[in-house]
Amino acid sequence: MAKLGRHPNQEEGSPVFNFLYVPKANSRFRGLGVQTGDIVKYYIDIDDSALATQAKHFGTRRQNTPGAEESAEQETPWSEGFVRKASIDIPVAQVIDDNALIVAHPLVIPINVPEKIEIWRYSDQRMREFGRRLGRYASRGKPALAWEPTPDERVLSQILDRLNPWSRQNQALDDWKVDPFLETLPAELRDDQRLQPYISTEALTRLSFELQEVRLLQHAIWLRDISEWARGDGFDNLQRATSLFDWTVRNIQLVPDEDYRPHWPGQILLYGDGTAAQRAWIFALLCRQQGLEVVVLSVTDENGQQKFWLPALWLNDNLYLFDTRLGLPIPGPDGESVATLHQVRADPALLAALDIGDLKYPVSAAAVKHVTADLVASPFELSQRARLFEAELSGEDRLALTADPSLQAEAIQAGGEIANVRLWQLPFSTLRDQLHLKKRARTLEAVTFQPFAWRPSLYKARVLHFQGKQEVKKDPRRKGLDEVINSHRDAVRLYTDPRVRPPQRILNQQTSADKIAIYNVAKQNASYWLGLLSYDDGRYGTAADWLARRTLEDYPDGPWTNGARYNLARAYEALGRFEDAIELLKQDDSPGRHGSLLRVRQLVRKAEAAKTKSEAEPHATKNVATSAKKSSDDGQP
Repeated sequence: MAKLGRHPNQEEGSPVFNFLYVPKANSRFRGLGVQTGDIVKYYIDIDDSALATQAKHFGTRRQNTPGAEESAEQETPWSEGFVRKASIDIPVAQVIDDNALIVAHPLVIPINVPEKIEIWRYSDQRMREFGRRLGRYASRGKPALAWEPTPDERVLSQILDRLNPWSRQNQALDDWKVDPFLETLPAELRDDQRLQPYISTEALTRLSFELQEVRLLQHAIWLRDISEWARGDGFDNLQRATSLFDWTVRNIQLVPDEDYRPHWPGQILLYGDGTAAQRAWIFALLCRQQGLEVVVLSVTDENGQQKFWLPALWLNDNLYLFDTRLGLPIPGPDGESVATLHQVRADPALLAALDIGDLKYPVSAAAVKHVTADLVASPFELSQRARLFEAELSGEDRLALTADPSLQAEAIQAGGEIANVRLWQLPFSTLRDQLHLKKRARTLEAVTFQPFAWRPSLYKARVLHFQGKQEVKKDPRRKGLDEVINSHRDAVRLYTDPRVRPPQRILNQQTSADKIAIYNVAKQNASYWLGLLSYDDGRYGTAADWLARRTLEDYPDGPWTNGARYNLARAYEALGRFEDAIELLKQDDSPGRHGSLLRVRQLVRKAEAAKTKSEAEPHATKNVATSAKKSSDDGQP
């Protein structure tokens, strides 16, 4: 938050206002490497007439600043309370110290109330460095983990530098030991030479952290933040889990099992797609952040092999069934509630009701008689350092970082539903597969991350998207006053930034095929995620516009066709446009088609109920009027 005025050495009365300074002295301009030619984005009140004139002035100037081909359109104004804000771009002329700059173009009036600033550098050199790093990972696999050049990587390194001195000051926990359930992993995982350094007794016991584990801490924070607002307003734990499941289904586009890629939960969230099993992983971790435990159920196929079935919420000695392939909870006997494992075992008709024509539910009533419970835990979640760090966090800083498979298994087995309990292989096989990726697969990973490297605003918007709609923090300096942070509003601002969603004329000016491809992917991602964010904020009409016009119409064969169609149908459903939703879901030819057709069945019932209610309302009104007349005739008040 910066002010702008005269330089202290200027004479009083000078009309030159080019001295930008940060009153709180928390900017670290020199420490962060700010230099001449960088761009200060100054967010000002555009309803102030003098500043509005200045904004228009800089709206024309910015096209002559370095990197203007990246952002040639004036940023869309946004509102903060009753004040409309927009940014003007001013080049840095000189760095005075950590908290003061001289800007190249003076403003017409001083800014005496601190306003938000950002400092940007548009540099092909930066892009080339990112390109070299992505190329090094693709060609040599170095480093094998935490290789992504994210905008926050410097901060993550600083966190690592502070975590390890802290961990050295702590002693080992007296009651901690390696969980014996590690022995339930198959030998092919336990004995893998590249995986061994991450799951050995020594690795799990040590207290020092590594960079990839700071990434895992970051991902846990994303999951916690999402769970805080996506859980809904209900206090019932089953209701909260159902809301988190619904968020997972809408936000993680389903991909077929054969297209599986070994991604950590944070990568699944960032990219927004995953297999049914990866959806289950996200659902389980979101629930864990709310103190709810989810296990993954496996059944035996016709070849005698264990295969993934679905995640189940362990609550009140029952396992509530949520099918991430269908995108629906298994309906209970009343057709509305969430079925438990006990109920589907007792009543085979519950699973048979999921058949639609030739589409048969892939798990039979006989198969659910023999179910294995897979407990969700990763190597880091089983480590002593994660347990030690988790114990330090409380209140608003609370963060679920660990798992206790032995304790969980004891509770499930005591319930009598399932005897066979083991560790889920997916978190361990994901780590193994990442360590064994071949060059072709690493190249695909690097290409997938490119839009976030070249468009850091897209990455920043994604993180703000996860943080949620509102967060209220007490400001100790102002008694009785709260600071309201609307991260979704800031995410919208970045998603719609012309650097992330460049207009077609800017794309047409590009001569590099690689740039055009990267910018197009970033634009498609932002458009789709704006639709999802709008839905989460209850703005269903806006969501429908982003999903219909800006995604399905603009990119009919794009990467988000399946997710956009499904979420557009959900937006129509929320708007009461049942027939439109039904028509869209009938067109679904994705891996989630079975679930879409089951939702069609539900919507047909909803549409019929709405129609019946609508037709009955005139009669109800007439009956009320007749009763009122009769009461009047009888002399009753």
